[in-house]
Amino acid sequence: EDLEQNRKPAEQLSTMGIITLNDIVAPFLDYYRLEVSTGTLDDYERSMKHILPHFGELRLNQISNITVQAYKNHRLGMTYQGRPTKRRTINKELAYLSSMIKWAQTQNPPICDSNIRIVLFPKKQTKAPIQQTHSFDEVQQIRDEIGKKRPNGCGKHAEHTQQLVTLMYDAGLRRTEACTVTKENVNLPPEPLLLANNSYCYGTVTVTRKGNKQHQLPILTRRLFDQLKQKLKEVSSG
Repeated sequence: EDLEQNRKPAEQLSTMGIITLNDIVAPFLDYYRLEVSTGTLDDYERSMKHILPHFGELRLNQISNITVQAYKNHRLGMTYQGRPTKRRTINKELAYLSSMIKWAQTQNPPICDSNIRIVLFPKKQTKAPIQQTHSFDEVQQIRDEIGKKRPNGCGKHAEHTQQLVTLMYDAGLRRTEACTVTKENVNLPPEPLLLANNSYCYGTVTVTRKGNKQHQLPILTRRLFDQLKQKLKEVSSG
């Protein structure tokens, strides 16, 4: 309700000599409530409790990145429940301010001649960890260790686990993909294909991934080829 005070129609704003941020709040709300969800609208109104005391009396063309920087410093000095204001929160508030200015620029006729591009805090840049892949010999050691752990009656289970591990590491399958490979997904040609780097492709495994898209993954190790060839002899389908 506070944001609706001193309402001026959008078409009337263009005839006013001096337009402040306070002047465009109400007509902007008329537009914004038709564009966003109730939750976003509530969040916008909460943000205005910080934005308007700082920028409300400024003319739109007086809002610059100098005044924005002053706002950032002001908000960083404030606390919420004993904790400093997060930069992400300040960015969200400034994004709403930016939306108001862009709306004013796109009115016909425009009610704002400012071309400011509000500079937000940069998003936190975290480098993705370097992926560590196991070598051929390390995968073999994993297979061997699984084979050693064979309590009574668990031989078949250990063998199945070895097969899954080989599929995951040698063909690059995810765990769920390796668990759902069927005979129909495996293609083993009579002769391997010699690749440019003098290695061999022994066949392909077809898996379904995001978007229900099918991907053919190459079989590049002899041990996986031998494993799949033996498995195909044991099963009729599935």
